[in-house]
Amino acid sequence: MLYIPEVMSDSTSDSKKTLSKLRNSKLSRTWDVFNMVVGSGQKALSYKIQSQFKNLSKENLALELLAKQLEMISKKLSHLKGGLMKVGQMLSVYGEYFLPPEINKSLKSLQAKSIPFEWNALSPLLEKELGSDVFKELEIHPLPLASASIGQVHRAKILKTGENIVLKIQYPGIEQAIESDLSTLNSLFKIADLFPKISHLDLLFQEVESMLKQELDYIHEMNWTQKYFQKLKSDSRFIVPQVYPDYTTSRILATSYEEGHAIDSSEISQLSQDQRNHIAFNVLELYFQELFAWGFVQTDPHIGNYKLRIDPLQSTPSLILYDFGAVREFSLEFLENYKGLIRSAYLKNYSDMELYAKNLRFVLPEDSAELKTSFYEFCILMVEPFSESPTTWHDSEGRYDWARTDLPKRLTLMVSNVIKNYSVRAPPREVVFLDRKTTGVFIFLSVLKANLNSSALLKKYLQIPS
Repeated sequence: MLYIPEVMSDSTSDSKKTLSKLRNSKLSRTWDVFNMVVGSGQKALSYKIQSQFKNLSKENLALELLAKQLEMISKKLSHLKGGLMKVGQMLSVYGEYFLPPEINKSLKSLQAKSIPFEWNALSPLLEKELGSDVFKELEIHPLPLASASIGQVHRAKILKTGENIVLKIQYPGIEQAIESDLSTLNSLFKIADLFPKISHLDLLFQEVESMLKQELDYIHEMNWTQKYFQKLKSDSRFIVPQVYPDYTTSRILATSYEEGHAIDSSEISQLSQDQRNHIAFNVLELYFQELFAWGFVQTDPHIGNYKLRIDPLQSTPSLILYDFGAVREFSLEFLENYKGLIRSAYLKNYSDMELYAKNLRFVLPEDSAELKTSFYEFCILMVEPFSESPTTWHDSEGRYDWARTDLPKRLTLMVSNVIKNYSVRAPPREVVFLDRKTTGVFIFLSVLKANLNSSALLKKYLQIPS
């Protein structure tokens, strides 16, 4: 599975460090990658020598070495931003679920070290984009709320109305930086033994390129934000920020300021099990609505793109949705076949699974029976949380324990075995986006420690009779 989340990190994590200029030439950024690779190798050699005196097992030595390498690389990526930082953040999702805790700690540092730009470096861009007269209509806080790989967010006030808004502002020179990054990403991935093997690397790079180019267009994101706002404005379970077109350009996005608690905050963890289960149910239903009813999906489901607003008058907090730069539309033909594949996996109907898998080109007529069986078993495993048949991870009332399950590890192991034993072709490109979304939703439910019976919900959207 491939999933590439955009992380909006809390800028207070490193508030004394700022950038005034982005290194955006191909030569300078390629040189930075080369130094990163060399530095990682030197760090590995140095640490191996030091660790000889620690009497560490081979396995523990490898874990500590990887953590040290990641720490060094994350510092460099925080300054490079652009495509390189995006890839670093993409790799960091492995730490959410699939890697040992020792590595997870270092990987998460990739999400918390996005160095913000100095306000003096962004202000001229903002004034040029909006025009002097419009720029003067705003009172903008110079310290960013959050910073990411292609831009950062600042609070602002519309002086004539007193409305509080946020401005998402692209970094100066980020387009040129990304163009140079796309030709150097392979260097980052070729760091020997640094990251777990990732299959279909070419497809992954295509996904990064497509995603970055789309996310650079804030008019595109504004239109999708408005579309989600219209879809969900009557549903109190969800909050979509309102856009302000007068203060939006292709490089600046203005939306209403929507305050809430982070998904992994203490305030949310202290909610009752019932409240967290309701939130998890809402998250799942929103995904099913996107995929099965609307035909378009926000494919960047990292928990940093969501917050929860606790209202004493509501039994369940409302989910605030941020960042619609990675929305993907899917054709009716693809969705019908994808829906059919999930339905047949849920029903364990192997003949239908083969039909839809062939339509989607997951399997071909000439594939071996063993390869086909492995794929069908993978599909059935994917729908395990929605099964009505009790498993180790279901309680006596049929609720699936998202905090305790090792489902992602089992899925990863199954994929690894297929890659090891067969020559596997790249999956349909659409599936790359949906894999990222599905895995992100699973992680979301795990963070909430949800216990959820969601079989009826899936059957509703798959139109399976109860």
